[in-house]
Amino acid sequence: IKDGSLGSKSYVETGCDAIIDGDIVSGGNISLGDRTTVNDDVIAADGIVMQNDIEVHGTVTDSTDIHFSELSPKNFPFGGPDIYIPLDTVYTLVPGNYRDVCVSSRVNLYLQGGIYRLRKFLLAPDVVLYINISDDEVLQLNVEEDIQLADRTQIWFSNADLPLSFQIYSNQNNTMRIGTDCIISGFVFVPNAGIHVCSRTSITGALNGKEVIIEPDVSVCKPPVLKSLSHSFGAFAPPFNPY
Repeated sequence: IKDGSLGSKSYVETGCDAIIDGDIVSGGNISLGDRTTVNDDVIAADGIVMQNDIEVHGTVTDSTDIHFSELSPKNFPFGGPDIYIPLDTVYTLVPGNYRDVCVSSRVNLYLQGGIYRLRKFLLAPDVVLYINISDDEVLQLNVEEDIQLADRTQIWFSNADLPLSFQIYSNQNNTMRIGTDCIISGFVFVPNAGIHVCSRTSITGALNGKEVIIEPDVSVCKPPVLKSLSHSFGAFAPPFNPY
């Protein structure tokens, strides 16, 4: 997949000075803030509003038929021990079923290839997650009620840079917050709630939610395992179908 996409079933709005390296697609309206640059097409089922000094290096199409697939719900069993990891420790959490996993500040937490099923997964600031998987493995983190990644969370791959192989799914109804100054890799799916990405965070992967809010100075880029990578502010990959 060469280009990423920024899309919504209902509405897309960019702030001032946004750079989108890929399509913008909306099942409703699109609003482009001052000095936005789009390096591909802008397509809306309804109207497109452009503020001052907009650059679109592609076609601009409004009032056209657009169909998005719904994000499919996922049902999974969970339950088991509560895990509390204290400050300044190194901990390995093996795949399996848990209730609540609470990780204190400055913890190095190692996760392995496989499926995790939890009620809650809550990280305090300055936690580092190490994803220990091989080329043919996938790590699924399935959360029923709440996942929060606090300020300065970092996600790294122990063996290789494989963000396509790390998937976070949550059934929560409250907004998932990704804090300031985080380094996040992986695909995030929150079909019932919004995702709020705070300032100065870098994301390699994709965000899929009922609503996605991205604060200033955030970069979202395609996984580097894809061919012809071109980093950008606000590029999602692969193309996705959020609400």
